[in-house]
Amino acid sequence: MKKFLIGLLIIIPIVILLIIALVTNIVALTAHIAVEDIDIFLKGTENNAYTLLIPLDDVLNINLYDFVDVVVYPEKASNKTVEWQIAGDVTYTDEVYEQEYNKYVADLENLKNALSDAYGDGSHPSFTPEQQEAYNIAINEYYHTEKDDIISTMADILMTEKLYPAVAFVDENDKEVSSNTSGKMIAGSYCNFTVRAVAENVSKTLSI
Repeated sequence: MKKFLIGLLIIIPIVILLIIALVTNIVALTAHIAVEDIDIFLKGTENNAYTLLIPLDDVLNINLYDFVDVVVYPEKASNKTVEWQIAGDVTYTDEVYEQEYNKYVADLENLKNALSDAYGDGSHPSFTPEQQEAYNIAINEYYHTEKDDIISTMADILMTEKLYPAVAFVDENDKEVSSNTSGKMIAGSYCNFTVRAVAENVSKTLSI
């Protein structure tokens, strides 16, 4: 009987410790740990990045992660995903390019309106042969089914010269988006702008 009681006294603390460890792990897995801060460092250094100079050679594909490292605190934050976006206006430093791009945007919008009118409800579009070819590409190669997507792709195909904005974030297909997590951008002109890195409700900015 004494041996049994001694064994029980030894086992009980072990069981309690195991239960505490199990509960701690469950809480750690289920509890949300909020982001408290973000730091942006120059790539491969411990120097904070506040401004960045990126040389432009014609149209440039940029990935911000080639130039900076982003660290989210605390290390055990539940969601450390960083969303990149442009903060404020982009200032062109090439006025000629700015005028050309503004004209391009206006021409593109006019073309989209004309294509939309010709498309109608989609049952009997009145496209020219060239427009019909672009339409076939939009639905057969890009697999678009929505009118807006079809018209947008057709317009991009039909514009004889593609002009890129001074700078914009792009998705994996190099389509312009308001933000992304990859850090991918495209730049068409010399300019000044500010990007914002956001993790949950915390953000840091970087002037470029």
